[in-house]
Amino acid sequence: MKRRAFAAGAAAVSLAPQLSFAQAPAPIRVTVVPNDDVSPLLYAQQSGLFRRAGLDVTVEKASTGNAIAAALVSGSYDIGLVSLMALITGHARGVPFVMIAPSLLYLSDDPASLLLVEKDSTVRSVRDLAGRVLSVAAIGGVDWVALHAYAAQAGVDAETFKYVELPMTAIPAALDQRRIDAGTL
Repeated sequence: MKRRAFAAGAAAVSLAPQLSFAQAPAPIRVTVVPNDDVSPLLYAQQSGLFRRAGLDVTVEKASTGNAIAAALVSGSYDIGLVSLMALITGHARGVPFVMIAPSLLYLSDDPASLLLVEKDSTVRSVRDLAGRVLSVAAIGGVDWVALHAYAAQAGVDAETFKYVELPMTAIPAALDQRRIDAGTL
């Protein structure tokens, strides 16, 4: 278990060159949604830090944190970058997830998440989203909950929004092609 915890933290990875193991590398299967949060993980893998620490880390991409949570439960992966809502939901249902390290801290003056519209969109406020198509990573996920809270603050019924699930990488094209009116990124 210590080796798995080691694989998740950027600070711990920096200690990798000091460690050595006489045994064969321990295989660790990791899955993530491709975004900036995984840069330290990819650096450690590509630079050989994991291998020098006696770890054989493979990283595969997934579409959502909810999909990753399901893959962890099934045993397909050892470690995953999971959405907070998936952790909360799993915990409420008795799934024994173990949080190794948080990957995001949201600060309102330095947002890590945005609701995007096309430059020429008629959407100027959350009120303009009624009846529109919005993309979220996962229905019931953190961005979906945040949109509901944002709408409630403005006195808008979020149930009038039409949601589609899209990976972050598909949002710019979906906006350009007018398949969605707004997207969380």
